[in-house]
Amino acid sequence: MAYFPDAWLEELISKCDIAALASEYVQLKPRGGRLWGCCPFHHEKTPSFSVSPDKNMYYCFGCKKGGSLINFVMDIENVSFVDAVRQLAERVGMELPEHSDEKGAVQNREKREKMYSATREAALFYHQRLKQPMGREACEYLAKRGVSAETTTAFGLGWAPDGWDGELFKHLNNNGYSPETLTEAGLCSKSKKDDSKYYDWFRGRVIFPIIGSYNRVVGFGARAMGNEQPKYLNTSETPIFNKRKILFGLNRLKGKNPGRIILVEGYMDVIGLHEHGIVNAVASLGTALTQQQARLLKNTVSEVILAYDGDFAGQKATLEALKTLEAEGLIARVLSFPNGMDPDEFLLSKGEDAFRALCDEAVSQNSFRLNYLKSDYDLNSEDQRMAFARAGSNLVSQFSPVEQEHYFAELASMTGFSRETLALEAQTAGIREVHKNTVTNYRNTRNAMTKLPSEDDRRRNAEGLLIRLAIDDPAYIPRIEEQKQLITGAGATALMDTLKDMPRGDPEALQVFVSRMEGNASSCFAQCMSMPECEDPETCFSECVAELIRLDRESEIEKLQQQFQDDTTTKDKKAELLRRIGELRGKNDEAEGRGYEP
Repeated sequence: MAYFPDAWLEELISKCDIAALASEYVQLKPRGGRLWGCCPFHHEKTPSFSVSPDKNMYYCFGCKKGGSLINFVMDIENVSFVDAVRQLAERVGMELPEHSDEKGAVQNREKREKMYSATREAALFYHQRLKQPMGREACEYLAKRGVSAETTTAFGLGWAPDGWDGELFKHLNNNGYSPETLTEAGLCSKSKKDDSKYYDWFRGRVIFPIIGSYNRVVGFGARAMGNEQPKYLNTSETPIFNKRKILFGLNRLKGKNPGRIILVEGYMDVIGLHEHGIVNAVASLGTALTQQQARLLKNTVSEVILAYDGDFAGQKATLEALKTLEAEGLIARVLSFPNGMDPDEFLLSKGEDAFRALCDEAVSQNSFRLNYLKSDYDLNSEDQRMAFARAGSNLVSQFSPVEQEHYFAELASMTGFSRETLALEAQTAGIREVHKNTVTNYRNTRNAMTKLPSEDDRRRNAEGLLIRLAIDDPAYIPRIEEQKQLITGAGATALMDTLKDMPRGDPEALQVFVSRMEGNASSCFAQCMSMPECEDPETCFSECVAELIRLDRESEIEKLQQQFQDDTTTKDKKAELLRRIGELRGKNDEAEGRGYEP
């Protein structure tokens, strides 16, 4: 692993601004001494992701991710500590220290470069086979789908020869590529019956090269021409290919300003649109749209038109994709294809002009949501119509005030109820939720903990408050060590083991220390630092210990109750269990009766 001296890392951190970095992924707004936004790590409508510029820390109160700015890069880019540091160094123009690269890191880069070279050669191999007599059937298939020879060449389409004799493996192996490189790149697999033999991963399929960053071939998609299953097959995940982070066809838009992107489901949809002169289409690789793919779109355009298949599965996928796009702040509209068609089928039957007209008529994401909800109800039935009115009011109440004005009127037209009645339905049912993310003032620790929704949250909070005491005042470390058996959270336990070595009084050194924490310790540290200092540390300490003891008793009571309900438990054993349960409940009631000092 690469080595970075602490002094060099501290200088790197001093030159970086976590607020500026996080703002590239999420819109942040100041509130209460912090910056807040919708979390980039999970879907949410109400901001729970916070950034503390003074501490160079981030923490999400929803998914509990947090840490230093190096941890942020590791989480957001899904990279190692080493790669995160290198990205930050490139960002601020710092050269890596001498001897930071060990032999293993150099070998890893060389291995990846060899894979890139192998996938490029494989793409050429497949394309050449398509042009040979063996590829005639594939050419006929593509022609039947309306794909011209020019488009076939433009996308580098190919043909994987049928059979198990490993023709691609032999070709590449004879040209200097080792079996290890070819298997790691997802091109070939070793035979289970004979370790000396290898077979090609793709056989008897039309091949679609997948182009990643820097116009490199990183993997392949393959389509069966008959009824074989699966119909589409992708390269498995490799060191150079992760289908969650790639959009098919996006490389063709690099350096261009398409204005908007049409997002479709499959390779043939992209190619079919391109064949008809619609060149701003991309596709996810056979999976639901991911957060990483949405970010790729956001870096290219601000508006996306969803053109998924018109069948049930396609419409459901559209609904999920809208959530992902909305979480990234993208404007999304939806095409509606007739008779369950897909984009390629619509173009072949209706033509380019009809498709462009359909794009102009694409509906907003909220209009699609309302109509998708409507499809679940039979509006000819009075009961169903009323049920839809209630469900629709629930949905519309979550929109912005301006959108509510429009969609309550639309819902009124669908159901026959007045706009006022529908709005009242939403209001009186308490459907519209108002969420506030606030950090509790811990003057009354008991209130802060008991208002949390679950025992897991209350335990996490009590553990976090104890550790925050130790972070602020090392004198609490031995006292908390005495209560260590009460701390059970993985992150908190790992963090407790590091408290004695934690640097104090040096923000950059602390950042380096946090960045190198393992497991969930960095997130736990960020959670602790997100809590205000306790105004009465002694009361906070005693209340947190008492709360953890109470929670342990509750956990023990639950286990005893499960034993009591077991059919194999004897009558005498049940009597003993009841006595023990009563004893534990009495202790908790006694502790509750004493109360806590406010």
